[in-house]
Amino acid sequence: MKQRNILWVVLGFVVLVLAFGVVTWASTNRSEVTADAPAEVAEAFYQWYTDYARPDEAGEIRNPMTDGAYRDSEFLAPVFVEQVDDILSAREMGGGDPFLCAQDVPMRYQVGEAEIRGDGATVPVTTFWTGNPMASRFMVELGQIEGRWMITHVTCTGEPVPLTAEQTVTAFYDLYLEASQRRNLLGDGGYRHLPFLAPEFVAKVEGLEPFMYDPFLCAQDIPVEVMVGKAEIVNGVARVEVTTSFAEHGFVVELTEGEMGWQIVDVICR
Repeated sequence: MKQRNILWVVLGFVVLVLAFGVVTWASTNRSEVTADAPAEVAEAFYQWYTDYARPDEAGEIRNPMTDGAYRDSEFLAPVFVEQVDDILSAREMGGGDPFLCAQDVPMRYQVGEAEIRGDGATVPVTTFWTGNPMASRFMVELGQIEGRWMITHVTCTGEPVPLTAEQTVTAFYDLYLEASQRRNLLGDGGYRHLPFLAPEFVAKVEGLEPFMYDPFLCAQDIPVEVMVGKAEIVNGVARVEVTTSFAEHGFVVELTEGEMGWQIVDVICR
């Protein structure tokens, strides 16, 4: 009798463990296939891809296509890897990047929200280029393969996308900081030819010469980084809060929208 009771206890424990395993397995699989998963996969892939393509600490430039590094990506479906292999092998010289739909690596990119349809999903990716008032957009297609979202195709739409107010501010300061590493834009007057600046603001800056400070940065030195906040638009004027890598330093950028898109009309130092 005692042995029979022990047997029932053991059997009950086994059933409990199996039931817990089934619940855990189901829960794990549900968490892998969530509404956010396709966008997260696209974000992870393009973060790796663009980082790989930028110069390393030694200044060496690598190319994930010519190096074949994309073949080892955990985010690409095997069938898509084969398709890219075929595209590259049939190409003689040049041609765009089938993952970026461009010949160069963008300055920035932005992954949008996923649209899920059954076992498939589409994620828009917007790319931004230094000095370009228009962004580009392409579509990343994903499918569920063995319980995981993987990229199965990239459709190059060639769709131009106007910049928002905050994207315009980001694009301007990306360009300004990069150019300032090579030349003095205030000293040689190069600021007059920069995109994103309204003519009336350029005229206002000209009136500040000789410059005691940088009127675009509200500082005497060049920061390492600027951080752009969200735009607040009132009566057609966008105000964007900007902070820099300097301690407790920031300013406000004002913009208006016209035929050329959003343009900076003033920088208000605080």
